[in-house]
Amino acid sequence: MGSKMKSIKVNTNLQTMKHLSQTLFLMFLFLLSSCDSDMPNEQDPKVDAQEIQDVAEAHLDFSWDLFKTSCAQEDESKNVLVSPLSVHTALNMALNGAQGQTLDQMESLLHTSSFDLSRLNLIHADWLDLLQKSGHPELTIANALFSDPSRVDLHSAFTSILEQHYLAQNNSYDFSDPDTKTAINQWVSDQTAGKIEGIIDQITADDIALLINALYFKADWAKGFNPEFTQERTFVLRNGTAVAADFVMADRNFTFIQEASYEGVDIPFKDSTYSLTLLQPHPNVGTASDWIQDLNSDFLRACYDKMQYGRAMVQFPIMDLEYKRNLKDDLRLLGMEDAFSEGKANFSKLGSPLSGPNIFMSTVAHKTALKIDEKGAEGAAATSIGFSTTSAPPSLIFDHSFILILRHIETNSIVFMGKVENPLTS
Repeated sequence: MGSKMKSIKVNTNLQTMKHLSQTLFLMFLFLLSSCDSDMPNEQDPKVDAQEIQDVAEAHLDFSWDLFKTSCAQEDESKNVLVSPLSVHTALNMALNGAQGQTLDQMESLLHTSSFDLSRLNLIHADWLDLLQKSGHPELTIANALFSDPSRVDLHSAFTSILEQHYLAQNNSYDFSDPDTKTAINQWVSDQTAGKIEGIIDQITADDIALLINALYFKADWAKGFNPEFTQERTFVLRNGTAVAADFVMADRNFTFIQEASYEGVDIPFKDSTYSLTLLQPHPNVGTASDWIQDLNSDFLRACYDKMQYGRAMVQFPIMDLEYKRNLKDDLRLLGMEDAFSEGKANFSKLGSPLSGPNIFMSTVAHKTALKIDEKGAEGAAATSIGFSTTSAPPSLIFDHSFILILRHIETNSIVFMGKVENPLTS
């Protein structure tokens, strides 16, 4: 059965052995702006299920765009871990401060050009509510706007929309006070159970506001992986080097797929509202980095449609991942140019600057943390790993670079999307 090995830690700050996945957020530093504009008065009828699904479909398209672009811009030998849900939520809030071509580019990026913005706010609110309703897994989403009233006069219509539809706190701080950075980072830490200790490195003299989304996810497996069967195996890196890692293992019924070019498995969490998908190209196809660039959201939809339920032997490495990235260049490559341009950005619906001519986005900081191990289930002893059979079951061993997707099953909303090149490093 293999000996039980001690899990290799990537980050000593993540001490809990419960399955948890945390992410974070997007932060926008708005630097300087102009004119006012009234926000629409949302008195629309009740949101229906199809509208929520339409937003979720747009979100899935955006998720793949963001993930592919981030992977293409990152060193191919490094892991990538983004939270499309967090990024999508933060950008949706920012939409309400944009006008003109800036707004058009942002809506195109989010695949929401066909939606009326006031209606989109309503749908987005119900969508986030649906994603948080499970109870188990635990998913909490928090939003906040931090600003310096001596640097910007925020329009009440903008802050009202954030408060009404995104439950965003509206906080005023003196950005010249060193304690402000500490207070904002503490808010981030509080919203993520201390797993993301902060997002701000500094607040400059030009910064006028921060728009932050923080997301926390924690779940147990529907059927756990018995730690007695965890064993050391080799994981093959991009350069062909083999490293030793602890792999969880189970022989039981899974929802999985085996195609000519790849294989994958979809493992549900307790209550089966969320799942973790692992997808791995066959070695003759190339590494995950090569393969990702040929994929899109339609591939994922088709993949789930073709998955079958049956007995399989599944093994994957214990992971304890962290990632941080400024997504500014990634979003610009996806067509969101004007928002980052001092001369072209139009965030006149956000507020009026009290210094400088124009507001624009200066950075989009993103941090994530995700841990996956055999102890993601309370009832690991109930794992069925020893069926009697007359032939060996299909074997899915994720021992070279692979993709991970943590999703809401009903809507295919992506909480996390990652590329694992090395399970032993962040």
